[in-house]
Amino acid sequence: MRKGKIIKLSSALLSAMMISSLCFDNIYIAENSVCEAVVRKVVRRKVVTNRTPNQTPNQTPNQTQIEQNTDNDFFENNSADILEEIPESNTSNSNRITVSDDNNVSRVVGNPVIKPVSRPESNMAEVLLGDVNGDGKITLTDVSVLKNYLTGQQVSKFNEINADMNGDGNVSITDLSLLKNAIVSGNINNTNQNNHQLLQVVYPAEGLYSLQPYSSPGMELSVEGANAGANANVYITDIGSDKQTAPSHQKWYITRIGNSEWYKITAENSGLALNIHNGIAQNGNNVTLYPYAGTMHQFRFLNAGNGWYCLQGNVPGQFVLTVDNGGSTAGTNVNIHQYNAGVGQCWKLVKRNPATVVAVKEETAQRYVDVYRDAGLQNIFSGRWIGKGETYTVVQTSGNALLVNYKSSKGEDRQGWVNKNIREEIDVSNVQTHLEALISEWNGKNFNNYKWISNKYNAIECKGFATYIFDELFSVGKIGVTSNNYKLKNLAKGVYELGSLSNVNGNTNSIVGLLQKAHVGDFIQMYKYRKDQNGNIIGTTQHSAIFLGIDNKNVHIFDANSDGRNTIKERYVSISYFVDTTIDISVYSCQ
Repeated sequence: MRKGKIIKLSSALLSAMMISSLCFDNIYIAENSVCEAVVRKVVRRKVVTNRTPNQTPNQTPNQTQIEQNTDNDFFENNSADILEEIPESNTSNSNRITVSDDNNVSRVVGNPVIKPVSRPESNMAEVLLGDVNGDGKITLTDVSVLKNYLTGQQVSKFNEINADMNGDGNVSITDLSLLKNAIVSGNINNTNQNNHQLLQVVYPAEGLYSLQPYSSPGMELSVEGANAGANANVYITDIGSDKQTAPSHQKWYITRIGNSEWYKITAENSGLALNIHNGIAQNGNNVTLYPYAGTMHQFRFLNAGNGWYCLQGNVPGQFVLTVDNGGSTAGTNVNIHQYNAGVGQCWKLVKRNPATVVAVKEETAQRYVDVYRDAGLQNIFSGRWIGKGETYTVVQTSGNALLVNYKSSKGEDRQGWVNKNIREEIDVSNVQTHLEALISEWNGKNFNNYKWISNKYNAIECKGFATYIFDELFSVGKIGVTSNNYKLKNLAKGVYELGSLSNVNGNTNSIVGLLQKAHVGDFIQMYKYRKDQNGNIIGTTQHSAIFLGIDNKNVHIFDANSDGRNTIKERYVSISYFVDTTIDISVYSCQ
């Protein structure tokens, strides 16, 4: 019995000795409560950072000094244990945060600690995680302030962003635990690496900036050779964007993707986005420009302190935009590399003004043009074009390209780059010259010997040949599919129906009137009577031809198989015969 009492007394004495030797209060977190064993004597850990010239603005310091002191403001009553309980879920609607004029903040007692952190939308001051009271130091006083806040007591100088240790947008018990553990371990500069988050995520205001590297403040991120095409390389070179009045290859639009933490970064001169080549997460993988298409073109901004940022790519791992080997000379390449707190991994955003652009005014397209994603006119928008006669507005120019706003066929607002020749009428004399060369090349040949034309355009004899000539003149591919005897459907881009007549056999005025509107090189689709040498009707047929002209006597056309033997001919057909054999007719044009 006596032996048992001795053992118990020994255990109690040992426990007391252990408690008295602690320099910090321990936390036990259960589902619904936090219990804290309070000791009278505490240690204040003061961090003094000595930054070397080669360190980035928020790099882990080389030296940490620990100053032991009695922290009298840590506990309201350090002579008794404190038992606190924070409910797991909210039971009322009074979980509001009240802020008084003297910046005192309190959480209504009895409500859960679930309060999103209000992230700044512009360049912010350096974030010092753990500095809850904003005095520039991380001490046990910060733990006290955070604890009081979580238990509903009024506190002053409360910094919500610094208190959110894990960066999840909530100030909670977890942050209190992380702060205490960080101070005990001395690891106060690396407490927010949750979900590969290297530094505090911040949200710069959208706008136009130049990006200047920490490794060489006299340089800025630039598009090599001012290239406006896809796959253009990026590097650093001398500052010049502040002097630009034209769209610059040294200025970048920073645009947030919805409400996410990711941004796209696009060059002003091309509209193309910074691109991690093929989305490969690998040290040294190149960064280029490409039409924006998703995650490999996204970056988020991490606060490195003192107005500097790391730009982390949206690829697996901790890869950030990096000046190769921290270089400082013009022409040094820019790629991605795992975060290592190097001088080549920090960037400063410098606000810039947009280039002078042309006044927005509505214009009418003089010809069909494709719409492209980039000012280099290399990456076409599939299925997008502007047809002759359609309207658009020019908002920017770059070389041979115009950035335009226009409407889709469904009335949707769209934007893209087009060739500036959209403003120029098709030169009929050039079409005429090209057509004369084609006539010289093909006249008198037999279409049977050129089956590849039929295969290419999926059309035999007259339709196949006329489609080939029309494509040679206007580069439209297959003009369309015959929907009935004289009508085409699914017209190629840039092709439109100039006019159509049905049941007009013998109506000279109607047929001649339509042909007088046609251009040299237009495509004619007809439904005709077939007649013998004596003028007797022996049947009907479809026929296609290329229009060459009309005068007072003849219709001038170029076609194949008008003789039933697949001969290719330039022909003059009398107006009377043409009208007498034509039942229905349609004319299609690109001009």
